[in-house]
Amino acid sequence: MYHEGAYSWRDNLSIDEIDRVLQRLQVMSCDLTEFIMLLQNCQPISRPIATNIFRDGQMFGRHVDKERIINFLLHEDDQSTEELGVLPIVGGNEIGKTTLVQYACDDARVRNHFPVIMLYNFSCTYDVKKNEGTPSEPLEYVQNNSFSDKRCLMVFEDVNMQRKQILKELLQSLSRYKEGSKVIITTNSKRVANIGTVEPIILTALPCPEYWFFFKAHAFAGRDIQDNPRLISAGKEIARKLKGSFFGAKIVGGVLRDNPDPKFWCKILQSNIGGMYPLGDGLHYISDLADNLLPGHMDMCKVTISKDLLPPETTGLVRLKDLRTAVPHGSMAACWADDLRFTKVLLCKSVLPFFSQYYIGRCSCTCTVSSANSS
Repeated sequence: MYHEGAYSWRDNLSIDEIDRVLQRLQVMSCDLTEFIMLLQNCQPISRPIATNIFRDGQMFGRHVDKERIINFLLHEDDQSTEELGVLPIVGGNEIGKTTLVQYACDDARVRNHFPVIMLYNFSCTYDVKKNEGTPSEPLEYVQNNSFSDKRCLMVFEDVNMQRKQILKELLQSLSRYKEGSKVIITTNSKRVANIGTVEPIILTALPCPEYWFFFKAHAFAGRDIQDNPRLISAGKEIARKLKGSFFGAKIVGGVLRDNPDPKFWCKILQSNIGGMYPLGDGLHYISDLADNLLPGHMDMCKVTISKDLLPPETTGLVRLKDLRTAVPHGSMAACWADDLRFTKVLLCKSVLPFFSQYYIGRCSCTCTVSSANSS
């Protein structure tokens, strides 16, 4: 009977607490009713899109995948095996593999767990902790810096079938390093992913509603989209043709933002931006995409990428929006020696935790400059 009474007393206490909370909610509801009635009599006020997508150092739409990577990195390996844990991340070009991995590696939990974090793209090794790049081979760099007794995280970017065998040999050499060391590889090929020790993370294009939000933030930033039904209709079709490319949204969206003319948007929609898919070399995709946005008197000759720790000199670069008209005489970006002139264009940039990527195009301009403009 004592236990039953104790249970009944606690039960009554819980009921009393619920009643008090319910009374408070009812009081709040009465106040809200008057407030809602007041709002219904007010005219709606449209506001431009509010988003922090344009802030440097932001990742969009991959937070679940980021946590999956972090869980793999912090998980203790099976001590019965000496092999390193290897996580493959598979996805097409311009789908966000590099961005995702860098934000996962920059997480405080990961940085505290690994004394050594290195990013390797088969042309240079970047030491995250030392904030420096080096052309050395990763194995040589680790040995020269006495890292073999420390827990290491190594990221190998853009591993293709030709580099797969090199990586397999390298992983055998790395297996003797500190217990708990991990490896992440990014690749376009599922055939490369079979060297992983865990199930790969497969990245696909964002769902249409999420990608549309990302695209319209770039194409409509600072404007009320409800006032532009024709632009909304054209914008949705353009976003659909871009097939989830983040760079496509940045490049095309930026040009559309600077030219809020329905006729211009329809012209972009009718161009070949949907005839390309970001397979193979991502630079080729960006070059072809930008070429479709250039005016008729200009052609895209070459696209280069800078992954410097410090941004390249961009004061002499023009933007795609500037090329809707002829390049002005005396521009720092133009060479006026002949009828054929060249212009360097900053197509887009990706600001990442460890380094930023700047995509710079070199365009040819075959138009002539009138004597009035030359004088």
